[in-house]
Amino acid sequence: MDLSTRQGRREQGLRIQSAVEHAGLSIEDLATQIGCSRALIYQYVSGSTLAQPDRLQQIASKCGVQLAHFYTEEASGQDLPAQPLEPVDVSQRIQESLRVLDELADAQASPPNLKALVATSERLVSLAQQGGSPQEQGRAFERLGNALLSIGEYPGATAAYLRASEHAVLAHDDRLLAAVRQNLGNALLSQGHTAQAREHFEWVANSSLGPGTRWRGLLALGALDEQVGAYQDAMSRFDEAAVLLEEASASSVISEDEANIGLLYVNANRTNVYMDGSDFDDARKLALDCASRAEALGSADQFLEARFNIAWCDMHTARWADALTGLATLAQLARFVQDQRRETLANAWLAIAKACTGDFEAALNLGKEAFAAAVARGDRLSELYAQLALADAYTGIAQRSTEALYHANQALAVARGIKLERAEAEARGRLSTLCEATGDHSAALDHADRMLALASRLGARHLVALATSLQNAARASSGSPLSVADLEIALKQAQSTSYCDAVVHATAVLCRLPDVELARQQDVLQQAITLLEAGRKGLLAASIIDSILENDTFLRLYKRLAEVYIAQNKQTELQSFLEETGWPPLVSWAAGI
Repeated sequence: MDLSTRQGRREQGLRIQSAVEHAGLSIEDLATQIGCSRALIYQYVSGSTLAQPDRLQQIASKCGVQLAHFYTEEASGQDLPAQPLEPVDVSQRIQESLRVLDELADAQASPPNLKALVATSERLVSLAQQGGSPQEQGRAFERLGNALLSIGEYPGATAAYLRASEHAVLAHDDRLLAAVRQNLGNALLSQGHTAQAREHFEWVANSSLGPGTRWRGLLALGALDEQVGAYQDAMSRFDEAAVLLEEASASSVISEDEANIGLLYVNANRTNVYMDGSDFDDARKLALDCASRAEALGSADQFLEARFNIAWCDMHTARWADALTGLATLAQLARFVQDQRRETLANAWLAIAKACTGDFEAALNLGKEAFAAAVARGDRLSELYAQLALADAYTGIAQRSTEALYHANQALAVARGIKLERAEAEARGRLSTLCEATGDHSAALDHADRMLALASRLGARHLVALATSLQNAARASSGSPLSVADLEIALKQAQSTSYCDAVVHATAVLCRLPDVELARQQDVLQQAITLLEAGRKGLLAASIIDSILENDTFLRLYKRLAEVYIAQNKQTELQSFLEETGWPPLVSWAAGI
């Protein structure tokens, strides 16, 4: 046998398989006994990897055969089943190879070796096309689609799923078709094709395949409802999905553990609704519970999802140390399990958090890395947040407002393209701030007005408060009359959600009004700065460099409070404030007033 060729290695692989079976061992048993992974044994058996002599000697010893048995053309005299070594017809050989490759793919999926899994899945497709049935071809393309989806290669996954669906229809395999259409919807959604994704989710949700299948379609439809602000519809679908999971478990269609993992998916989506509606405290509590349950159930996917939601809440409520640490850890975990989509998203969010805390150069580098990875894979959601991160980073770097505006506009275009209105509102908020800073008050007001309309329709109270503040900031700059009452309402709304950006902007605008007494300004400034100082103390406690006051938006509040103390001749309070702040540039600035 010529071991330099794939056919020769395959012949040797069949001899290995025959010896293992004759010895009454399983692949898992052999792998354990010789100290290697079962995936490596499968690679030997399939002929994809040439077995090294030392490994073959171990296998020979465990199986009770001579080493020469794996090299000679004739059997070595051992009493082994002859059938695997005899010529077989092409169809039989294809079936055997499909089985081995399928087992290899299973081994590479858990624990994941995603690059190898993609390669094996591609071989499965190639082999199935040589003589497999429509069902075997459909399952091979589904395997490939799942592998590509796992590494965030969405266009490739879409193409594979489309081929899989064609073969599933030819095979009249509705269960395979349902699984394919569900994941096809996920791949399309990741590329921003919302309407097409919805069609596939609706097919699954309305199928006659029972609760064990239908709940996934309902869950996905609820997630789409959540994205457009139809929170009541979303929650209704989530509740219905939970009921279907309970039914499936009670009727033994799925196991109790499978049902509990399904409920984690449901609760992760409920968490999203809480966050969209500005209920960050309840969202964080539910996400913490999900993380604990996911860890107990061994669901890495949902553990990561829960930690993402926790970090999102932390980032919005000035728990910066927790957000920075959590997102950095998430990026590492996602990289470890080869989840490129979540790794990219974690880096984009980490860049946003670093920009918020004044570490603009680090934010810029992370944002560029996330952007490149997102574009390479066609990941529109990650691209959106990478663009927002780059806008934030350039905003904080002197003389880079042009780049900041460019990336904010690009983020707006992506958000509108994938019809994610909450993200559109966030992009317009950044554009309003940037236009205001560059003196384009008309554009700043237009973006703030549009942001307010979107946030109000979505019921996102924290974004309503921020939009109202940005709207009034633009009006103040253009000399238009402002309403103290409206700003007070916006401030209360911001404080009720603990949304740091909204609290800061509402406070800043309120304190620009001559009608607001100094005592009231002092009160609201102290409340906002208390929120910021809690975040700064958290950074120090976590041994993270405190660069919060490199962020000019935050620093302006500190300067304004110093001015208020001076205007009221409260020198003792001023000195105490400056000492507690511990920011030398602020002390120098105050000394020059």
